[in-house]
Amino acid sequence: MKFKFDFSNTDKASLLEAKRRLFAEGIDRDLYLHIGYFSSWYAGCEMWITLLLARLTKSTDLYSFDLLTRGLDAKTKVIRLKRICEDRGWRIGPNLQLRLNLYEGQMTDLRNKLAHTYAVADYKRNVVIFTMLGNVPVPGADRHPSEDAISFDELFENAAWLNLFNNDLKAACRSLAHSKMLEIDSPQSPLLPGQNQQPDPTKSATILGRRDRKRIRKGQPPRGKRSE
Repeated sequence: MKFKFDFSNTDKASLLEAKRRLFAEGIDRDLYLHIGYFSSWYAGCEMWITLLLARLTKSTDLYSFDLLTRGLDAKTKVIRLKRICEDRGWRIGPNLQLRLNLYEGQMTDLRNKLAHTYAVADYKRNVVIFTMLGNVPVPGADRHPSEDAISFDELFENAAWLNLFNNDLKAACRSLAHSKMLEIDSPQSPLLPGQNQQPDPTKSATILGRRDRKRIRKGQPPRGKRSE
């Protein structure tokens, strides 16, 4: 491995050892792990949403489609996904709709805070502080009146939800070729308290039967249809 930068008085072996100590033993090890875990699965969900956009617009050149949409943020992609479904006569089932709303709102807001503020850990209070110019934390000082923070546990919980939603979006992509409803039949990602855990079956009735939905979850086409 050859580094692009010339780190003065530092050879490759010592730099790699410093990296190992930083991520394994450093004081901010937990901060890096939590932010990295959230960011990785947030990006994974965004990729599947982009693929849904490509499939619904019948785009076959995925490389070119990715170039065209790369500048869009995830919230905009969700908004356009809903708009395309509305324009093309596709239904978004309630299981997917509720989770897209969570991703579009809560998850993108948290991602933007992590991306556009300076995240600082306060390990005594077990929180991550989103630092801005008006509320720079001072070590040992009391909580700033305008402090915006999230606990490490809550940050991990959001990342774990994204991990599960990533699997749900994969299932939605598989069902796309066999139905006029974009839906997750058996979602893995949970809903927040107060959200409708049991959608109205008259509104969420899938076009495919129970056996065919089971086949789709396994990555198989419905009976009597061949996979593309």
